[in-house]
Amino acid sequence: MTASPVDDLSLWLRELVASLNAAFGLVLRCDAAEDVLRPAAQARWPTQHQGWLASLRIASGDGPSGRALAEQQLVEVPDVEADPLLVNWVPVARELGYRGTV
Repeated sequence: MTASPVDDLSLWLRELVASLNAAFGLVLRCDAAEDVLRPAAQARWPTQHQGWLASLRIASGDGPSGRALAEQQLVEVPDVEADPLLVNWVPVARELGYRGTV
């Protein structure tokens, strides 16, 4: 039986998260029809937050991931709390327990 692209992506993400010693990882895919990002794969996502993960939608231009979509380039944020453009994302980062994101 051949692995699906989603299975391959999930495996790749799990290995990447482990190699970076990251707390967790999430890959988003672009839904061009709605101009939003939706989850495509996750690794080590905090258990208490997995329930809403499937319904997560990030609009183009909203936060680091939405900015990456809008600008069509990698966006690295070493410290969410230090970036004045991300003031609305600080509570999310605190709740999920991360400071930086790529």
